[in-house]
Amino acid sequence: MTLLVSTLTCGIAVILAGIILGRSADAISASTGFGRVWTGAVLLAIATSLPELVTDVSAVRLHVPDLAAGDLFGSSLANMFILGVVSLFAARDSVPKQLDSGTVLTIWLSIVLIFLGAIFVLFPSVAV
Repeated sequence: MTLLVSTLTCGIAVILAGIILGRSADAISASTGFGRVWTGAVLLAIATSLPELVTDVSAVRLHVPDLAAGDLFGSSLANMFILGVVSLFAARDSVPKQLDSGTVLTIWLSIVLIFLGAIFVLFPSVAV
């Protein structure tokens, strides 16, 4: 029962932190002039990836690297799924028409990085 309460409490904390992070990143992009794409792709991505980094490092230290790899790929695919769902339920215009070239570049780079990561996992290096 305590694990369930702990999980729910952490989930609520993550939701609240996500709302605050999103608003803060938007304020930073407006005040610095970096733009929302780069602020989201760099600052927001780093902040939201910290829990995942801790989870993956812990998995590797527990000698279960498959868990870490599954977490990374699952998270990447979940993010792509979220992007797809958002584009399905977007306002009248489709999301790709509303995206600027920097956002499209970020999406393509994400796809390439997921592909490269899969290749490195499927065909590991024999060098240590």
